[in-house]
Amino acid sequence: MPAAPLLARPPLSFLPKGLTLGQAHTRPEELISSGNPALDRLLGGGLPRGRLSEVCGSASSGRTSLAYWLLAAATRRNEIVALVDGRNRFDPRCAAAGGVDLSRLLWVRPPDEREALRASEILLGTRGLGLVLLDFAEGLSPLLAARFASAWPRLARQAAAANGTFVMLSRRRLAGSFAALCLELRGTRSLWPTHALRASLFAGIATRVEVVRKRDPAPGARYVELRP
Repeated sequence: MPAAPLLARPPLSFLPKGLTLGQAHTRPEELISSGNPALDRLLGGGLPRGRLSEVCGSASSGRTSLAYWLLAAATRRNEIVALVDGRNRFDPRCAAAGGVDLSRLLWVRPPDEREALRASEILLGTRGLGLVLLDFAEGLSPLLAARFASAWPRLARQAAAANGTFVMLSRRRLAGSFAALCLELRGTRSLWPTHALRASLFAGIATRVEVVRKRDPAPGARYVELRP
């Protein structure tokens, strides 16, 4: 039995008008500054806009400082930002001292995890918001994490459609492969003033930031140590 003939590649004249053969052109990914120059260098310019990003770490790992850097950098760009405070731990005075323009901040305090996710989805669909930050602090229990597993692809799609930056803070990773970027934070050492007269004052905690997931990772360092 003779072999079946190979299908010939159709000539360009058979293509619909306006279509050509070739590679698809993708829009270059836009990056926004984290507010920390050392972290921006590690990330190749900053966090991706139109994507879901995760910041994970235990208590005293630097999550709150990073959140304030992000909010301050966005408000300095004259963007309107939203904070979904899932654990009611936002301190406006500390945020203002960290450079956050509170007049450009929408502070949402939902009663539970379900409403926090629902509020995040609504905010991502709102025009004019440059950054939506969801703070889950100590994260979700395994039961709730399983129950809300379908939320991450929806939020990722919503961020992409709105071209808005969505950042989630938690103790552990929750979004998995639906996060375009995941940073893991860990406090490394306590910092004290070098001046002898101020030796009793605590200056903060040095934080090690490691990139544990990043689409199209750039060659080079995978972590950096930040100071407050």
